[in-house]
Amino acid sequence: MSPILGGSRDVVPRTVPKKALVLSLVALAVPIVSAVALPSLASDEYGLLMWLLAFVPAFLLAYYRGLTGAALALAAGMAALSISQVLLLVLGLGAPNWGWILIVVTNFLLITIGLAIFAELLHRERRRAESLAMADQLTGLPNRRHVDLALDREFGAALRGRMLGVVMYDIDHFKKFNDTYGHAVGDDVLRTFAGVLQKYTRRQNVSGRYGGEEFI
Repeated sequence: MSPILGGSRDVVPRTVPKKALVLSLVALAVPIVSAVALPSLASDEYGLLMWLLAFVPAFLLAYYRGLTGAALALAAGMAALSISQVLLLVLGLGAPNWGWILIVVTNFLLITIGLAIFAELLHRERRRAESLAMADQLTGLPNRRHVDLALDREFGAALRGRMLGVVMYDIDHFKKFNDTYGHAVGDDVLRTFAGVLQKYTRRQNVSGRYGGEEFI
C-alpha cells in the first residue's frame, strides 16, 4: 500500500457488473435486429427512436469506468450502426439513409462525449472524497482510520506466519514546543516529520499520523 493517498497509482477502476454488460449487449443488438427485420422503420425518422437504446451502454460504462467506459461505449455504438447498415446492403433490404445516419452519429457523439465529461468529473470527486476520508488533513499522510485498517490486515497476515514490524513515533515535549513557538510552527514540525516518513517509507509499507504528535 502506498504511504500517500490521492495519487494515480491508488486509483482502481470500478468493475463493470456482468448484468450491466449483458444489458449493454442487448441494447446494442436491438437496433441491429430491428434494422434487419423492419428496414422500412430503420429508414425513416422514427428509426432514430430505436437507436436511443444504444445510449444504455454509454450510461452504464461511463458510470463504472469514466472516460474509458464512454470511449468503449462510443466504439460499440458505432460498430452496431455500421453492422446494421452493412446487413441492410448485403441482404438487399435497402440503401443506407445517409441523412438519417448523420443525425444518429451526431447525436450519439455529442451525448456520449457529454456523458464522458460528466462521468470523469463524478469519478474525480468520488476519488477526492475517498482520499480525504482516509488522509490526515495537516500532513497528507494516511490518518488513523486508514492505519487501523492496514494494521488489521497486517496483523491477520502475521497470524498466518508473515513477518511484521510496527514502529510508533512520539515527538518529545511537543506541547511545550507549541506553547513556546505557537501552533503554526508546531504544524510545520508535524509536516516536516511527515515528509521524512513519506520519503523513507517503501511502497509496500504504510506510514501515517496516528493522532496529535504520534506517528506510526
